[in-house]
Amino acid sequence: MGILTKWRPSRRGVIEQTALEYERAVAPRVRNLLLLCVVTGGLTACGDAERAGGGARPEDQPEDAALADAALPPDAAHAPMPRCESAVEPPAQPNNLFCTNIRCPDAVPDLGEPPCAPGWRPDTDLTDITGTICRAPFVGASCDRPDAAGRCAPPCDLPVGLDRVIHVAVGGADGDGTAERPRTDLAAALAERLEGDTVFLHPGTYTGAFEVPAGVAIRGACAETVTIQGPADQAALTLGPGASIEQLTIRGAALGLSIPGGAADPAARGTDVVVVGTTRGAHVRGALHLTRAVFRDLPTAALYVEDGTLEADELIVLESASALAAVGGAVTLRRSVFQDLTEGGLRAEAGTSLRLEDVGINFVEADGAGPTPIALLADGAATLVEVERVSLAGVKGHGLQIRGGAALVGRNLAMSVIGHATATANALEVHSGGHAEVDAVTIETVYGVAVAASGDSTHVTVGRLLVDEVVAAHADEGGEPLEALVADDRAQLTVHGARIGAYAGSAVRVGEGAHFELANATIGRAAVENTNGFGVRASRAARVELRSVAFVGFEAGGAVFERTDHVSMTDVTIKDPRPFDGVANHDSVGVGLYEVGEAELERVAVVRAHRIGVEAVRSSVRARDLEVVRASAAVGSGVLPATPDSAALGVGFASTDSDVEVDRLRVSLSQFAGVWVANANTQPSRLVARDLEVSEGVVQVCKVAGCDDRGGHGLFLEAGVDVAIERAVIHDNGGIGLWRDCGASVRLSETVIQRGQVGMAAPSTCEPLGDTLGACLSFNEADLASVTIDPPSQPD
Repeated sequence: MGILTKWRPSRRGVIEQTALEYERAVAPRVRNLLLLCVVTGGLTACGDAERAGGGARPEDQPEDAALADAALPPDAAHAPMPRCESAVEPPAQPNNLFCTNIRCPDAVPDLGEPPCAPGWRPDTDLTDITGTICRAPFVGASCDRPDAAGRCAPPCDLPVGLDRVIHVAVGGADGDGTAERPRTDLAAALAERLEGDTVFLHPGTYTGAFEVPAGVAIRGACAETVTIQGPADQAALTLGPGASIEQLTIRGAALGLSIPGGAADPAARGTDVVVVGTTRGAHVRGALHLTRAVFRDLPTAALYVEDGTLEADELIVLESASALAAVGGAVTLRRSVFQDLTEGGLRAEAGTSLRLEDVGINFVEADGAGPTPIALLADGAATLVEVERVSLAGVKGHGLQIRGGAALVGRNLAMSVIGHATATANALEVHSGGHAEVDAVTIETVYGVAVAASGDSTHVTVGRLLVDEVVAAHADEGGEPLEALVADDRAQLTVHGARIGAYAGSAVRVGEGAHFELANATIGRAAVENTNGFGVRASRAARVELRSVAFVGFEAGGAVFERTDHVSMTDVTIKDPRPFDGVANHDSVGVGLYEVGEAELERVAVVRAHRIGVEAVRSSVRARDLEVVRASAAVGSGVLPATPDSAALGVGFASTDSDVEVDRLRVSLSQFAGVWVANANTQPSRLVARDLEVSEGVVQVCKVAGCDDRGGHGLFLEAGVDVAIERAVIHDNGGIGLWRDCGASVRLSETVIQRGQVGMAAPSTCEPLGDTLGACLSFNEADLASVTIDPPSQPD
């Protein structure tokens, strides 16, 4: 939630705010910095109903066709995604040939709109902000006499219904403590009080360091008119167990409030208290309960808790170095605002228990050359932070950082504008053995990584995550593109239910030894063109698992895995992985498996790949229900290359030196070959395919003078590979239905090859086959079992 607040000291030294001041001075600054309770919208990865009947080539598509259906209509933002339609309907054939129907992932569960906290209300002042902004009840209140924090202050009158009250005033003759004859020595009056007594302060400034005995109460007439001026080297007020203060302003001391004793002592209390300009606001070793307190203009932490207990409601900290530093003890903050801080927001370490409910941390910015500020930091074993409806906005540093064995739990967490254009910062960073489990998280505009997990024994689980606009810092200097999600250095990151929108780099990066799991997610196109625009890129990872995930539009590749131990993909759709700047590279693929120890793919669809739909190199792959539609060569390429490692292929499924078993594979509209099995002689290349359909291969159209149009083959099998195919139909391809080099081991059964330029090239010698690339092909009777080859169709 955002807090529509911008405070400034007036000439009288109190904090004021008016609607006019907000519109003139604050609105431009806050416009993009306010936290949204929820950001709606989403992306979908399928539904464009690619059909083969038209025979349109990829180059005939309009430039924006790949993204024409990227946005859901407003009334369908949370509707289940449609089932992906097949690119072609297979012809009626014997042996009950299959008909693949890849199911798209269901839409991400609605993040919901976290309600405004009790007493808070939706704000409609900024009509150009999408979503709900929650305003604190004590901010911008309208009343005849607002107090120093802008709230409606209680009347400035004498206490009613209190027994044992002694009055104290500044100046005049010392009296007996009645309202008519008040005492003038506050220290002496306090020393004489017993538990249950109340000291009432008349308007004025009381100078000195005062001790409030256990159970004794001090009440001022009004916080605006009663001031405790403390010494520069002592605490202004020291509160005994059960002591209380109300309607006071504390100024000028080394320490505003000191609460000694133990955490088990009765809590001291402060109500409607303002602490201004002290070196430190409050030091809590015992127990303190604050209600409607304001701390402003402090050069150090406003609140310092040392093995004590602090509970605060409607707490405001403004224009100070930081709001809270807690070392041990327990802190609970409710309905509070921390704003315009220069060194950090809240810091909990060394076993602190920190609970936040309905809290906003706004505008944290380093002062001068200080370290990068952190809005909320948890550090150290046994440190626990619990959050419920917490927002961070305009933090020119890190948002949340959990490290050193600390833990974060909770829900309804929103962050907006984290970092800035000249410095990288992360929104939620967990490392060095930290733990986090949060639900309903919104991250909007971060100059760094949205969620980062790193380090051994680091575990992060995020549910219902919305990420929009990940921006590269130093963009004007060619800054490094960044990822939305990062798991690295043996960390474990699990995300269940996510929408990831515009970002400057890859959506997900998984590093060495890390475990990453993403389920029920939609990931949209990169915000800017760059060579690192992957959906998921894993290198040396331990395990990556994707379930019910849709990827839409990438500049380098959809899901690329390098030297990863285990990959699992179930119900995954990848659409429009396109080459960067019109030139494909090694990673312009839908699914890339490079030296993957074990890959399991089930119900995976790739639509409009701009190099290879699914590629396996030196990997072990077990797959079921795969579909690749429209794999085209790189834009601007001329002659097709000789190996699938080259840059300009249009191959649906490619395997090099890999062990692959696939059930139910459908490939259509590939520009060079539907299935390519290659041999680079680094390890055996084996493919076992059952229920295979390859259709409507598209003839390559040359982009440079002097080359021959070619391609559109069904199967292309190199020498040295071992291929077994059972139940296949290869039809309506613009090139050769089945191409097999001499030396390739091929076994076919229950296979139909029909309606192609050339059905199956099968000479008995290794001689060129007409003008078709000099194929070296031969088959033995034992290789062919119930294979039907229809006469080839004649070219136009």
